[in-house]
Amino acid sequence: MPNSRLLDTEVVNWSHHSRASRLVLPVRVAYGASMNIVRSALLEAAGDHPDVLKKPAPQVWFQGYGDDF
Repeated sequence: MPNSRLLDTEVVNWSHHSRASRLVLPVRVAYGASMNIVRSALLEAAGDHPDVLKKPAPQVWFQGYGDDF
């Protein structure tokens, strides 16, 4: 979170009652990549990590294609 948002926006810590927290990781893949393979690889990697909870299960969302910069 940018420091400027701390000064002009209310900040809510949704994870203060629990040690568990949710993490959103944007991932870029090449045009033409199989979304099924990418999704499977990401879920497998998350499932193999000892700190990732089984419930709620990890999820992968495809938001769309965009230009690389």
